[in-house]
Amino acid sequence: LMIDMTRPKPGVIIDFDWFYRRSGRYAYQIFVCLPAGIFGQVERVAGAVLKHVVNFGSNPMGAMIYWTRRTGSIFRKQACTVNEEPYEFDPHRYRTPLGFMVVMVMLAFVIIALASIIG
Repeated sequence: LMIDMTRPKPGVIIDFDWFYRRSGRYAYQIFVCLPAGIFGQVERVAGAVLKHVVNFGSNPMGAMIYWTRRTGSIFRKQACTVNEEPYEFDPHRYRTPLGFMVVMVMLAFVIIALASIIG
């Protein structure tokens, strides 16, 4: 007579497992999704900072020129029209022209000659 009542029936039986099934969603959100989101944000920020550090390390003069121009455009409240400096350091890009050095040496000779004539 009771055999039909003892056969398993499809469905969810609300028992003690209800507590951990119900709280499992919230635990997943708190202990998995939230830290993953925080770690993702930290990774993006660290990547951006590292990009700037590498750029500065590979071309310090270009990075300084870029940030000086960018800061100036921010203070003037204008659109930033800064040319991108190359990532690779080129020693010839920022070198003083040879003509300038020749003029300085000649000027020094003139000053020394005038000093010796006057003095």
